[in-house]
Amino acid sequence: MFLAAQRRFTGGCHEIHAAVRDFRDVVAAVRGRFPEFPESELLGCSVAIDGEIVNRPWLEPVGADSEVIFVARIGAG
Repeated sequence: MFLAAQRRFTGGCHEIHAAVRDFRDVVAAVRGRFPEFPESELLGCSVAIDGEIVNRPWLEPVGADSEVIFVARIGAG
C-alpha cells in the first residue's frame, strides 16, 4: 500500500498486485507500472512486509500472498 503522499505518482491508486520474489522486485513492479514514481520515494520509506517493519528490505523475500506497506519514517530528535 502506498502512502497518501505517494499517490500523486500513481494517479490515486493505493495498491497494486504483482508477482514478485523480493522487495527489489516490488520496486521494479511499481516503477514498471508507474514510470514517473521516483525510486527514491520507495527507498526513502520504512517498509512493513506482512506486518513486520524491515530495516533493510532490498533482498527481503516477498511471498505470493504478502502485503507490503510503505510507512513514513519518523525522525528522532
